[in-house]
Amino acid sequence: MALSLFRFIAAAGRTTVVANTLGTFTLLLVFILGGYIVAKDDIEPFIIWGYYVSPMSYGQNAIAMNEFLDDRWSTIRSSDFPSGKLTVGKALLRARGLYTDEYWVDSRQRRDEYTKERLDAILNCAHACPNGLNPGNR
Repeated sequence: MALSLFRFIAAAGRTTVVANTLGTFTLLLVFILGGYIVAKDDIEPFIIWGYYVSPMSYGQNAIAMNEFLDDRWSTIRSSDFPSGKLTVGKALLRARGLYTDEYWVDSRQRRDEYTKERLDAILNCAHACPNGLNPGNR
C-alpha cells in the first residue's frame, strides 16, 4: 500500500515541493485517522471514512485482537462487568473502539485498493509526465 500510495503522490505532485507537502499531509491523516492517536469512537461521523481507508487501522486491529483475545485476557470479573459475559480483553478493546469479534477485514481483501492506486499513478503519469517521460510512448 505504501509504495503505490507514494508513487501516486509523486505522480500527482510532479515537483519535489508539492510531493513533499502532499506526502506529509497524507501521513498526518493516516496517523491521526488510523485509530492510534484518536480512537475510532472519538472520530467525528463526517470523517469516519478516514478510519476505514487508513491502512494503520487494520494493522492496529490485527495486533490488538491477537493480543487481547488471547487466553491470558479471558478472565471474567463480575465485580467490574455485571453482565458476566465481558472479559478483560474485550473490555480493553471496547474502550479503544476496536473490534471485539473474531472477524475483521483481512489485508488480502484490500487488493482492489492497491490496484486502484497503482492504476491512478500510471494514468496520472501517462497524462502529466513532463519532458517526454511518458512510459506509454516508448
